[in-house]
Amino acid sequence: MKYDYYLYVLILSLISCEYSKSQHEEYDLIIKDVTIYNSVTKQIERNKTICIKGDTISKVYNSEISVKGKNLIDGTDRLIIPGFIDTHVHLSQIFGDGNEIAVQEISDSKLYSQVLKEQYLKYGTTTILDLGQPERWLPVTTKWQNNPSPEIPNVFNAGGALRSDNGSEVNMNHAAIFDKEHAAIKIKQYADSGLRHLKIYSFLKKEDMKNVLVEAQKHSIIPFAHIDRGDVQISKGIDMGIRNFEHFFTVINAILDTEEHWIKLNQKYKLRNLNSSDEWTANLLLYFKYIESNPELSIRLIDLFKKLSSTNSSLSMTIHPLASIAAETDIFSSFQTFPLRSKAYFPVYDSLKKEELKNGFKAMMRFVRAAHEQGVDLRIGTDCRYGGQALITELKLLVEAGISIYDVFQIATYNGAIAMGIDDKYGIIESGKVADLVLFDKNPLDDFNNINRAKTIIKMGQVVTFKEPITHDLYEQIIQNGIESGIHWYQNSEGNEKYYSEKKSQVMEVGYSLLQQRRVRDAITIFKFCKQEFSDYKLSYNWINEEQLDLEAFVINKEGKTKLAIELLLFNAELFPNSWSVYNSLGELYYQDKQISNAILNFEKSLKLNPLDERAKIILSRLKKSKG
Repeated sequence: MKYDYYLYVLILSLISCEYSKSQHEEYDLIIKDVTIYNSVTKQIERNKTICIKGDTISKVYNSEISVKGKNLIDGTDRLIIPGFIDTHVHLSQIFGDGNEIAVQEISDSKLYSQVLKEQYLKYGTTTILDLGQPERWLPVTTKWQNNPSPEIPNVFNAGGALRSDNGSEVNMNHAAIFDKEHAAIKIKQYADSGLRHLKIYSFLKKEDMKNVLVEAQKHSIIPFAHIDRGDVQISKGIDMGIRNFEHFFTVINAILDTEEHWIKLNQKYKLRNLNSSDEWTANLLLYFKYIESNPELSIRLIDLFKKLSSTNSSLSMTIHPLASIAAETDIFSSFQTFPLRSKAYFPVYDSLKKEELKNGFKAMMRFVRAAHEQGVDLRIGTDCRYGGQALITELKLLVEAGISIYDVFQIATYNGAIAMGIDDKYGIIESGKVADLVLFDKNPLDDFNNINRAKTIIKMGQVVTFKEPITHDLYEQIIQNGIESGIHWYQNSEGNEKYYSEKKSQVMEVGYSLLQQRRVRDAITIFKFCKQEFSDYKLSYNWINEEQLDLEAFVINKEGKTKLAIELLLFNAELFPNSWSVYNSLGELYYQDKQISNAILNFEKSLKLNPLDERAKIILSRLKKSKG
């Protein structure tokens, strides 16, 4: 009894000291009477007060304790969670087409901070991991990583995705490994730059992979592996010590030989050789249905989930690009930006039924749920252009698949922090953690649709304020009132505090939106206006690329709009008058449109700039003979 008494006195004394301390300390920001989601226990803690000093959560009190603060947010009937963590993005999907084309340089400027803020922070994504970017960007992106800001998400980098050298040109997001010595040099360079993560790609051969993993361990760098087409698949990767794997769809190659099973898949769906990234993605969905219909393959997949779970391995999901192909999303976003589109681009798979894609997606989501039920540490990895919106969509799709909301929030926060090794600062709401938080006006635990509604984003202890890109309003003005009226409206909007100050990339986006709607002349007018309005227009990450316009013109032509396609290529020639390829493309389309004289003229221009173009010689010879 005496012991219990002294213990009781001690507890009261500690509470009294804590209360006394809280009475005298002043915090920078207080969030009072809020409901906290605990991302570790997956429980909620009601009637709490979060006290923030600088960029850090200083203390979490029960709400009855009185505290002082410079700024106060009323959290009554509101839910607060840690900021979302996206563990697989590519900045090249924002500052380029995602695969082949990107700006040579990026900068630490408003142009870039505004788009990162809009794409990620606006939707509650406060931390991103870029798993493969042009190495030439690292001076800027490592600066972002080492100097986090309340105005952009925390940007972590992995350098270029590592692959073995095979003598061919390396993709812009990749970096080649030549041998054991080079692996040591490359990983040390990354470590010295401050990188804490690296990306292993499918085409890193087994011996090179071993060397990379040894060097990564020396420098305490965490590897993430997208391995589905090379020497090593997921199961062998686990045996080699890898614990973080990329993209749920990579489990397909981990349990079957796609070349061996392609014949059966082809017979079932009457497929042909694919001709776009969307068709490749469609194949993935069809394979999930194929696996589900084959008991032996389904068992193999469940066994793989068990191995991932028993080794505490994590797996990013990347649901949104596949959901887009199956038309299961509100916005379309895929692995590549071009051609511009709002639905899947199937140049060869045009007879593939929508229902088959939806069935494939539903099968995939059933396997996602099975992986979760087996204890696999799933995490978010959107890997598409509209990452913040895609993340919200992925969370909704997980809930619709039957995964608990409480589990889904853990997947989107704590699981990512653990995989990245940053749980000492992020992914949890507790004393000592960075105050990156999402405060919902209406509780998503009551109705998950509230996740799309109003929310307050707190980054590094500061409430983030957002302006609007001018893109949407300018586009609507043009659609409703015409191109000249739209440009006039834009010119009169100068100084309007509603909009972000850096506008050139936003106005250019209007041009691409118009092009997507096949308002080609209006799009060209906007692009010409950009050249006139912004003296540094070429410095924008989304200024026109010759190959992109060329691709878009041929897609427009495939739609039966040859004359519009020619107009776009004429503009392309105006922008790039020394490109033989532009004139070659014009020659092709003029020939298809039976404008023989113009076809000859443009093939001659092409040949003059590129005398080695044998195909142009052959076509010119035929055209001149046919003409007379």
